[in-house]
Amino acid sequence: MDKLKIVQRYPRARDQLLAILHELQRANPRNYLTGEDLRLVAEYLDLPLS
Repeated sequence: MDKLKIVQRYPRARDQLLAILHELQRANPRNYLTGEDLRLVAEYLDLPLS
C-alpha cells in the first residue's frame, strides 16, 4: 500500500502520531520506520522531524 494513502486516512491531529507510525511500521516488510516515513509523518502533522 502507498504510504501516503496510509497517512492520509488519519486526521491531521498530533494525537494521531503513534497510530500513524504503528501502521507505517506494520506496512514495512521488516517492521521498521524509514527516514522517508518519518519525514512524511512530520510534514503531514506539521511536527519537527526530531
